Amino acid sequence: MEAFKYHPHPRPYYPWVIWILCILFIFYNYIIQFAALFINIPLHTKTVANVVNIAHLFDPYALTAFLLQIPVALLIDKYGPRKTTSLAIVITGLGAILFGFSTSMVEIGIAVAIFGVGSTVTIVNALKLASNWFLPSRFAVLVGLTMTAAALGAAVGQPLAHTIIQTLGWRQLMVNLGIIGIVYALLFFSIVRENALGARYSVYPSKLLIPYRVALKKVFKNPQNYLVALFFGLAMSPWVSYFGVWHIPFFQTTYHVSHQEAFIVNVINVIAFGVGAPFFGWISTRH
Repeated sequence: MEAFKYHPHPRPYYPWVIWILCILFIFYNYIIQFAALFINIPLHTKTVANVVNIAHLFDPYALTAFLLQIPVALLIDKYGPRKTTSLAIVITGLGAILFGFSTSMVEIGIAVAIFGVGSTVTIVNALKLASNWFLPSRFAVLVGLTMTAAALGAAVGQPLAHTIIQTLGWRQLMVNLGIIGIVYALLFFSIVRENALGARYSVYPSKLLIPYRVALKKVFKNPQNYLVALFFGLAMSPWVSYFGVWHIPFFQTTYHVSHQEAFIVNVINVIAFGVGAPFFGWISTRH
């Protein structure tokens, strides 16, 4: 039945290229996040209290990311991936530059909030393109691959940021990352052409498309969506705080293990997540 309802994208490789570019934005975003984390972990006074305080550094990030999920999806629908994603990368880069020049916690909080505004587009954009340009039978697997890319970006981002900080310092690294982001935004804007064949394409026939207000009402009225949101919150919140906030410093501080041992434990977790996300996406589609 799928062949009669949906129309494959006219340019088979185009969706994959743009999706990969969006995945690179996720990777870039995680490097910035972990570079920011290192300013709050004094290596000579590492305590559980200091590690816990990392969470508060990213409160503005979490708040802006939470509030902008639906508005960003609507902006992508209205203005397309080219303008929305390019602007988001620029905003993230400017946030990194501001972070590098920050001299107070207020300025750092503003910079982190700007991170949140820009990074809101990362995963939402990748999933939106996956929904528009790929057949529904591939969507769950693409969600898993997107989450795998996010996990790998976080896994690589921390040791990479830590290594570079040893040479440049966190301020210079953040400024450099901001400049890289602005350059990447220009490249993204030049590569993703909305007038190109297939840029505004959707696999869904026009008769299946419904207005935003009707779609939002259907989303909020469907009880299954609340169960999915509850499951995601309960499943991901501990993992995010363990992986993105506690992570290696928590293992070192609490269990008195070496950095290498803590890194190995974390890598095992990342590999399991990276393999499991697309696998269970494939299982859910198959069954």
